[in-house]
Amino acid sequence: MRISDLFRAGLVVFSVAGSMLASVSFAHALDEQVAQADSSEKRSPWAVFRFGFSAYKAGDKDEAVEAYRYAAENGQIGARWKLATMYAQGDGVTQSDYEAFRFYQEIVQQEVEPGGPDDSYVADALVALAGYLRSGIPGSPVAANPMASQEYYMRAAASYR
Repeated sequence: MRISDLFRAGLVVFSVAGSMLASVSFAHALDEQVAQADSSEKRSPWAVFRFGFSAYKAGDKDEAVEAYRYAAENGQIGARWKLATMYAQGDGVTQSDYEAFRFYQEIVQQEVEPGGPDDSYVADALVALAGYLRSGIPGSPVAANPMASQEYYMRAAASYR
């Protein structure tokens, strides 16, 4: 074997070993970033909501539901809306109109200014509640109440255009 061939072989081995070491240190740095993000997400319902959205898009609906629940319990309206929608559609959870109704009700009970970042969630929740109240939810305590249904539709139309 010629010296130039040995030199090239040595360079290949060295570059492969170097790239392996670089990827190990990069992975370690990435793990530290994930750990830091996890700890900061526990403090921020908005960050947990975003994490849940990423998990949902990646197909990990169990992880998404867990994140959405935490964010919803800590006041994140978008997380409540997403959980309500998931229950209404049976998307990643057992379909339950009553559970969806309860989450939509929580959204409507929060004070949200029209024109604010959460008003579309409130408008959607008002319309969903109106639909549930129009005919009731069989097998649940939610009975048909056409008057309340009409009030929710009117509130949605008047406040959230």
